[in-house]
Amino acid sequence: MKSTDLPAAMFFPIGLWLGVASKTQEMLLASSQVIATRSARMASAGPLPSAADQREFALMGSEKLDAFSQSAAALGRAWTPAVQTLNAQALQGWLAIMNNAFALAGSRTPAQAMRRHKTLVSTVMRRAPTLQRASDAAARVTHSALAPVHRTATANARRLGSAKKTSRR
Repeated sequence: MKSTDLPAAMFFPIGLWLGVASKTQEMLLASSQVIATRSARMASAGPLPSAADQREFALMGSEKLDAFSQSAAALGRAWTPAVQTLNAQALQGWLAIMNNAFALAGSRTPAQAMRRHKTLVSTVMRRAPTLQRASDAAARVTHSALAPVHRTATANARRLGSAKKTSRR
């Protein structure tokens, strides 16, 4: 790796999680638009909704089931034994790091603190790549599971938003 690649490599994990955060924000904004549009439609339909309203109201439940079923399937596909192993290794890494950090905190002499500090730094350096891979894998799994719900929410927001615009003309 060239030294010029270092900043990009350092921030890539953050980029993975920022992508998840961005998709989550888009999904939440789209969902709030869809909820507002459908709530207004339900209120205006009253006790005798039109056939189009009835279709839209029925769609609300079926699309949620479909999106969350797809999300569960994506999560199942993404959560392979390899990811489980990586997460187990990451947990072991965190436990080793925390164990060494607590040992350092309980040092009784400066010499003991220096030895324990060296052990802690060594453990962190040895375990960091596994922790990084686990974080990356978790971000990818989260993104895979979020994708179907995001896709449905944003598609509904576009569809219902364009339906509003055409009805105003």
